[in-house]
Amino acid sequence: MQCKKYPADFKAKVALEAIRETRTTAELCSQYGVHVTMLGRWRQQAIEHIRTGFSEKSEKSDLTLGVTLVEGTDKITEKKMKCCVEFQTSIFSKLS
Repeated sequence: MQCKKYPADFKAKVALEAIRETRTTAELCSQYGVHVTMLGRWRQQAIEHIRTGFSEKSEKSDLTLGVTLVEGTDKITEKKMKCCVEFQTSIFSKLS
């Protein structure tokens, strides 16, 4: 039997939801159709890559993770959000 391949952006989305812990692992697995072991692995890999991302010198040292303060209000700009998604995708493409 051949293993199913998941795109990096899908892995990033699911792993971030698992890290947030707003829903149970079982709920996430059911919603996204992934096995609990796979979800746990993606979550752990995301956490580890976040740690190494802060400890090693990054190519994009000026990267912010999507949230900026604009005139005293919290706003997520489209450009920053796109940068955040690209960053997450690059992390998970290294995992594949």
